[in-house]
Amino acid sequence: MTHEHIDHYRCFNVFMRKYGLYVTVEKMLFNFKEHKDMLEEYFTDRKPDIKGEYSFEDSSESHHISVMLDIVEEFKIKTYIPHTGQCYKIGDAVCEFLSTVDDMYYFTTNTNSHSLVFKMTLAGQEILWTGDASFSDSKLSAKYGEKLKSDILQVPHHGFGCGKEEEQIICYNYIISYDENEKSVHLKISTGKNKKIAWR
Repeated sequence: MTHEHIDHYRCFNVFMRKYGLYVTVEKMLFNFKEHKDMLEEYFTDRKPDIKGEYSFEDSSESHHISVMLDIVEEFKIKTYIPHTGQCYKIGDAVCEFLSTVDDMYYFTTNTNSHSLVFKMTLAGQEILWTGDASFSDSKLSAKYGEKLKSDILQVPHHGFGCGKEEEQIICYNYIISYDENEKSVHLKISTGKNKKIAWR
């Protein structure tokens, strides 16, 4: 689980409620703020609706994190808290964690930037999983440079942008493979209002 936004894990809750008796989840990895801290922040930031009610409580991260932790306990799933620099073996895959909430918690309150970023090596290929991470907040290019190069990239934040334009371009240039037989490799990066082209 990369971070605590519900679009990144709520399907787990639904799946386990429906099929939990028929499957075995061997391990679960996540690293995020404590539920009680998130609950406090959530209601501090929110404003009541016209009726004075918090009408979307059941859609909140705080609600679904609590549900998830109850499921984890109910099905006795082993949980692990990955930290930057650690490696975990999951089946035939080896996952090296490049950025976690440990690096970001006191640097930014942007929950997306707290995403787990890890490089998975599987069947001779390298896959960079970024969740909703910000390339600029996590300073991935400065920390890892050419190590970011991957065969497959999970585009950060659903393709909605992942930090400052300059840092996005630098990171994509490290990640993208370059074919010497091709004249150039280019990639459109959506940054909201404008679009930039990164090439190498």
